[in-house]
Amino acid sequence: MPGSTDRLNNKYREIIATHSDLIRNMCVARSRGDEVLTRDLIHECYLAIWNRLGGLREDSHMGEKRMWVVWQCRSVFLRQKSKKIKSLMTIMGGDLVDQAANGYETNSNSELIQELAADLSSHEHELLNLILQGYNTSEMADIMGIKAASVSVERNRIIKKMRLRAEKNGKR
Repeated sequence: MPGSTDRLNNKYREIIATHSDLIRNMCVARSRGDEVLTRDLIHECYLAIWNRLGGLREDSHMGEKRMWVVWQCRSVFLRQKSKKIKSLMTIMGGDLVDQAANGYETNSNSELIQELAADLSSHEHELLNLILQGYNTSEMADIMGIKAASVSVERNRIIKKMRLRAEKNGKR
């Protein structure tokens, strides 16, 4: 149906043109000014809007469209936060994360990760960032220019250091 595709394209263009400043401001606030993360979040929000465009009623007025856009962006932010929590729990195991979270005075999971990763080298921080972004071992090896076996060894060292820090904190 060429007519329905054109209608969706026009609807998408209208929403983006009208609400691009709102989307950008929300993403900047969420990323705390990190330009790369802001750009990624904006793209994720645009994609979420496109994917869910069929759920927006044709007769929606401007206020309803604005709230709908806000909810699409918030769902992107929640998925991002959930992905980071799952990555951390996979790396360290749920009990240790709970112990660490109870012992540290942090306001967010990113602060918890930063605190647990305080003893890591800059190279290990780079690898941890790739892990939290969901890259697999071979992708991380390609990005970092090292062998996959080295990634596995270094990942295990990171996990060990973070577990030790979490266990130390849990005993306070």
